Amino acid sequence: MPVIVTVDLRDASNDAELLAIIGEALQLGGPDGNNSVIPASTIGWGMNWDALADSLSCLDTGGIWGTSKRLGFPLSLRFEGARRLSLESPRTLGTLLEVLQLTKQKYANSGLDFDFLLDTSVTGDA
Repeated sequence: MPVIVTVDLRDASNDAELLAIIGEALQLGGPDGNNSVIPASTIGWGMNWDALADSLSCLDTGGIWGTSKRLGFPLSLRFEGARRLSLESPRTLGTLLEVLQLTKQKYANSGLDFDFLLDTSVTGDA
């Protein structure tokens, strides 16, 4: 039975909001569990696209710092309510899709099943 994690993107309209929502949903905190980043320190997961890609590639071991929630496989991430993001920041949505596709390929190369669904429909959006 796959592990399914649902991420509500209704409040995301740009990179920063999207990354914060994903960080919270997947509990990508740093050594102290902090979901933010403090420059020149080891607190937080980075909250940028490279850090997201790195974090997604090690979901089964607790993220970059090993302190995040460990997720089992097969794993499916369900992104709901992305219509606003698709309208207000299609570049952000495109970057997210790129990162998710690369993550899927990395896991497939390791024999792990990772999948995702990104819903940009009007249904369910606020």
